[in-house]
Amino acid sequence: MASAITDLVRNVEVSPLVMLSVAAGVLFICWQFLFPAALDPREPPEVKATIPVVGHLFGMLWHRAEYVTILR
Repeated sequence: MASAITDLVRNVEVSPLVMLSVAAGVLFICWQFLFPAALDPREPPEVKATIPVVGHLFGMLWHRAEYVTILR
């Protein structure tokens, strides 16, 4: 089964324009997450996490289902 999938992937030719479009889309999405738009000046300042996302990932792996109740 795996060899049939790898053969199919190897035989697919992708246009450089398609690859460039996909790369540009991924770059745009990453840019939006790394540099969000400015907040409304009436809102309180944004609090940055010390270890973004990774801290929650470790918490979910360590505490499993109880992690949601720990966050409350």
